[in-house]
Amino acid sequence: MPPFLYDIPQATDQLSISQGNLLNNMGILGAIAGNATANSASLNATVGFNFVNFALPGAAATTSANQMALYTGANANTTRQELYVVRQNSTLPVPITGSRTAAAAYVPAVGFVQSQGWTYLPSGVLMVWGCATTGASTHVTIAYNSITGFPGFATGGTPQVTRIGGSTSQNFMLLTGVTLGGFTTYSTGQNPPTGTNYNFNWMAIGI
Repeated sequence: MPPFLYDIPQATDQLSISQGNLLNNMGILGAIAGNATANSASLNATVGFNFVNFALPGAAATTSANQMALYTGANANTTRQELYVVRQNSTLPVPITGSRTAAAAYVPAVGFVQSQGWTYLPSGVLMVWGCATTGASTHVTIAYNSITGFPGFATGGTPQVTRIGGSTSQNFMLLTGVTLGGFTTYSTGQNPPTGTNYNFNWMAIGI
């Protein structure tokens, strides 16, 4: 197949020539879309390509002032191939499809809630979350690295906790010992500890 011709048709091209060139270009575009047949279902005449295949594995890139890069590569934290973006003037790739989520867990009187997980956002922001229970008569410490594959925060790591159930006079959770690696929390009804377990959801966000 001849190479893609970006500068056709020219005003002086004969129809017999330009038709063949355009057909060749469409065949190449079909291959870019993941299917070498230009008139296949892989091409949508209304919205464009349905999917794009990336070669595996890809390679990281260094971008300049007017560039962004998109590639695929292996990710040690998810143990899968992920889609990376390298923003303008950057050497730091962000695995924008990187995430891990555990199976749902059952919390009494609440039902099924998502037990734990983490994900990247395209901006590079990293989120991690979970649900837990304060120990009877004790406070509880959440360590982010207990979440399978969590990459860890370099900055930020700001947590938020929300009580599940309990009396209206004990709806607040207090945070202590907040670090990049985790936090300690307890219900206001447990200071001093009361011997009661309290379920709570938590989330932390950072970079």
